[in-house]
Amino acid sequence: MSVYATVASVAAIVGGFGTAAISQYATSSGRRMTFLRERFGESLRRNWVSILTSMTAVSAGCLATMLGDTGKTIGWQGWMVEFLLFLGLLRAVRLIWLFRLLIDVSDHDGTVAARNEPVRIIDPEND
Repeated sequence: MSVYATVASVAAIVGGFGTAAISQYATSSGRRMTFLRERFGESLRRNWVSILTSMTAVSAGCLATMLGDTGKTIGWQGWMVEFLLFLGLLRAVRLIWLFRLLIDVSDHDGTVAARNEPVRIIDPEND
């Protein structure tokens, strides 16, 4: 039972990280992020939905297994949890890859924008 609960909890936490990555994607702006949205926006949205759906399925599946497990034998519930654990691991790796990509693009856009800002000249007579 503790394994089921742990897997469900970790999947829910990773799903929460997914929402943080989506927020990063939604609030970032800049030349590279605009290009990324125009070129890969639909694919990125499908990935986000897939990751969040998978993590929800992992959590719900583990909780359902907790309810259905009689404790006598492992049976099919053990196989289901192993499958859900593997699915969650794959989707977590995908989430990390996407999150790193977005952070890289956001960092690049932020540093380039800061370098391209006009230089303000302060007039000492009017200060």
